[in-house]
Amino acid sequence: MALGEQLWYPELQTASIQANLDYLKYQGKVDNSSLMWVGSSNNLSRAISATGKVMDADAGLRLPVLCTQTAPFATSASQPKNNTQYQVTVHSNNQDYTG
Repeated sequence: MALGEQLWYPELQTASIQANLDYLKYQGKVDNSSLMWVGSSNNLSRAISATGKVMDADAGLRLPVLCTQTAPFATSASQPKNNTQYQVTVHSNNQDYTG
């Protein structure tokens, strides 16, 4: 976790995650039967389905993860141009993209 993020926890009581799950479905990255790891509870591994159902899951499964995103909202005016704390660089097609 290069940005220091962690697994998403249903107990965070943030806004509903369902809109994000629906967007992943819209993109074709998941379907209703897809599962993603979320934070554990009482030492039990848990996953969330693309329909938003959180369930206990076998820790031996290979699943993608659903992580948090805690970087603050920023504009070019509110952040110094050399602040790299929340930047990620990806190399693709012989180009480096930073955002």
